[in-house]
Formats: sequence, structure tokens, C-alpha cells
Amino acid sequence: MPALQQYQHKYKNIAFERRDGILLMRLHTRNGPLQWAARDSTSVHAALGDAFYDVGHDADNRVVIMTGTGDEFLTALDAQEPIETFDADTWARIHREGRDLLMNLLDIEVPIIAAVNGPVLGHAELPMMSDIIGNCSAAAIADCTESLNKLNDDSLNSRSSVRLKATSVIVCAATLRR
Repeated sequence: MPALQQYQHKYKNIAFERRDGILLMRLHTRNGPLQWAARDSTSVHAALGDAFYDVGHDADNRVVIMTGTGDEFLTALDAQEPIETFDADTWARIHREGRDLLMNLLDIEVPIIAAVNGPVLGHAELPMMSDIIGNCSAAAIADCTESLNKLNDDSLNSRSSVRLKATSVIVCAATLRR
């Protein structure tokens, strides 16, 4: 069973902090707003599935708060981590990572609160599959993954593949778009 000390500094795009059983997962790219990448097994695409596994198996977590960094949750691709080839091995890896991301997020048995600190223009399943979603006034949740020039390679954005986990949605002057 993982303990916070085993995964706290394991992922380059996730900062963890826990107080009184409340785990804060702050998503970032080089300590700024999260930029999506799936280049290799160290990219955020792979890291989130592994991190959700660690978080879900840490018995000391009682509540998880997932948020972004700065004034954006996720609005861009990471230009420093492009996928250079799309061969069969790359597609197989991306598919597996996408499945792990979704299933390990759903397997976290404690409440997950998505504190949406700004726009989400890609991979809206991250906040939408949380138990509680709180948006700041500048937040907009949209599925613009295709327009971010990211191929829909792992079916994360397919309506048929996403099982919404949210049981409560709190929207504070947010604009919700499909």
C-alpha cells in the first residue's frame, strides 16, 4: 500500500500535499498551468493513471482535492513534449495509459473534489469524473481536445466511454459548454 512519501515527488506534473487526511493534487507543467502531453511514460498522460492508482491505494487519504495551477486548469498542449511518431507501439501505449487514467480515477473510493481554477479546454473528464466539482468564476469546461491539435487517441472524450462520477456539481458563475 503506497504512502504519500512514496509518491509525493514521483510525478513531474503533480504536486501533492496532505493535511488531516485531505490530499491536494495540484496539476502543473513546470510549476505553471497544466499543458497536456503524451510523448512518453513520464508525460502527464501516463503519470495521471499511475498517480490515481497511488492515491486510491493510500489508506491515509480521506478526501482528494484536484486542482490546476495559476488561472488555468488545462488549456494547451505542451510544445516541449511533442509525440514524434504515431506507430503501433505508440498507439498501444496511449490506449493503455488512457484506460489506466480513467479506471484508476474511478477506483478512488474517497470523495474527489475538482477545484476548477480556470478554463478546461481539453480532457474535461478530469474534473467531470470527480464527485464534487467547484468552479471559479473564470472557469469554462469544454471538450476542445481536437481544436488543441490533440488526436482523440484514447477515447477519453467519447461520450460512450466516459462514465460520469459526479454526484454533486457546484457551478459558481461558470460557463459550461460541450
